[in-house]
Amino acid sequence: METYYMKKKIIQLASIPCANSGYELSKLLNTYSNKYSSRYILGKEYFKKSSNIPFRQFPKDLFFLTQLPECIEVLKEADIIHIHHNWEMDTIKEYIKNKPIIWTLYNLVNSISYSNSIQNQDYYKKIKKYSTLITVSNQPLQKVVFTDLTTIAVPLINALWNYPKSPKSDKVYVVFAPTNRERRGIGKKMYCEVLDIIRKLKRKLDFTFDLIEGVPYENNLDRKSYAHIIIDDVDPDYEKFHNTSIEACFFGAVPLTNYFTDEFPFYKTNIYTLEQNLTNLITNRKLLNQYSLIMTHWINNVYTPQNLLKQYEKIYDKI
Repeated sequence: METYYMKKKIIQLASIPCANSGYELSKLLNTYSNKYSSRYILGKEYFKKSSNIPFRQFPKDLFFLTQLPECIEVLKEADIIHIHHNWEMDTIKEYIKNKPIIWTLYNLVNSISYSNSIQNQDYYKKIKKYSTLITVSNQPLQKVVFTDLTTIAVPLINALWNYPKSPKSDKVYVVFAPTNRERRGIGKKMYCEVLDIIRKLKRKLDFTFDLIEGVPYENNLDRKSYAHIIIDDVDPDYEKFHNTSIEACFFGAVPLTNYFTDEFPFYKTNIYTLEQNLTNLITNRKLLNQYSLIMTHWINNVYTPQNLLKQYEKIYDKI
């Protein structure tokens, strides 16, 4: 606790877990930064409004709904406020007067370029009103749809460098962990189409398949850690990747997602190439191991805590 007060204090706020980005960033800062310490306040859990969005529970530091007095105290002591995705500002504005606010954008459906709704217009107005600095997660589609608000991209954080290694089975282990079952829209995960392909391949190939949904995040991670292949986002309409692809790299698994660059060397796959790519990797262990090594090399040499910390400290140093 003593070290915490020697450093500048960042408070990460998230109205919903938002892939737990604020929580993971808080872990990164508290473990590796000599300049900044962090607390993370979650506003509320995801709310299951329909069967299309299975409820997921994420770990948290402080919970605004049940730990309000402690949340207020850390907000008063904060040097910088960092909001991830959204927050109801009326609930905290009296405690954060004159404090710099960074706002990081993630959710594609909040983009005016996707849906020019009154709700999205109000969201943009709120961000512009309260933010000292606006940033966007360093994901291809997010950078495009929020370009009218910011061009400052910050990396998604997954602080799994010390996560225990799980043994890999001889049989290829494929995981699909979709966050929704939507059939249309910018956030769809091709749920039914992916499962149709898996059922087809199971009739002719020998592999293990694990569909992960509606479980606590820790259980989600544990099951992913055994995977050789993890299916992320194979929507053919948009080039996308999520934290799932980064998690795969930590586990030495090959992430199949509709995005590839030198910066993010994932195994580019959409729903039209998924069957063939899975077949190639399941039937050719040499190819599977080759791509696994590429992902492991990326985690060990590119997606390092030092590289990520440098990018965030540069942002915090500015304000």
